[in-house]
Amino acid sequence: MLRFLGDRTSVGFVDANVATTPMPRHESSAERWDWLLTRTPTVGKLMEKASLVAPSDPSGTVRLESVARMSRCRSKSVGDGWILLPVAYGFVDPLHSFGIAHSLSGIARIAEALLGPASNQTVLLRNYANDIRTEIDWFDTLISGSYLGLPSDRDFLAYASLYFVAAIEFEKQLVADPNYWPNGFLNAGHQPMRRAASDLWCTAKSRREHGPEKPTQVGRASRADGEDFIDAVRSAIQPWNHVGLLDPKLCQRLNHTAPPKRFRGVSS
Repeated sequence: MLRFLGDRTSVGFVDANVATTPMPRHESSAERWDWLLTRTPTVGKLMEKASLVAPSDPSGTVRLESVARMSRCRSKSVGDGWILLPVAYGFVDPLHSFGIAHSLSGIARIAEALLGPASNQTVLLRNYANDIRTEIDWFDTLISGSYLGLPSDRDFLAYASLYFVAAIEFEKQLVADPNYWPNGFLNAGHQPMRRAASDLWCTAKSRREHGPEKPTQVGRASRADGEDFIDAVRSAIQPWNHVGLLDPKLCQRLNHTAPPKRFRGVSS
């Protein structure tokens, strides 16, 4: 949901299981809208006083727009006389909502290549092309692993913690030096973090295909379904988890979710 001025909000639905749960045919956009809200009661509650106002066709009739697949990736991002911004080159899914930040990071890197010494341009653009390919692959791991956790919200939230540690570590680096990204955008080049995410992705996929492990006895207490996976994620992110993600005592609420910002002014 993206809130606009004038009491309007842009709302989009993403169905990770669209291949197995296709949308039935509806006679009108209103029927399709109602069907989507019926499938998602919590969103329906939020929307109970809302009315559908856009988009509309040339006749003024309001119609919902839909696509079968959003994810895509082109073969090249740089060519003779042209350069693609990151989201024009590749896109995975709106989950985690880092598209604008990724675009801005691309603008910064392209500007550095085009406005700097001509002798550096070829190398910088080659690095840019390689980096955004790595980044799209990294996003795919972070997003698809989260979706593999569904329908378990506990598994979903556990795997999503990998995105948050990556984002926090990247923001910390921006605060330290906004011009120096040793591990790339959103830590896409951080190999230990990527190995941890890949291993957990395989575990999440196995749980999705074969079911979660059976509850195990620990002393006199029985561990709830999914605790082993949460423990595995908690252990994997421990080297970078400085804010208490997955700490049961915090009940998924953190006092600090971003590093402090500072003004980088110019003194005379």
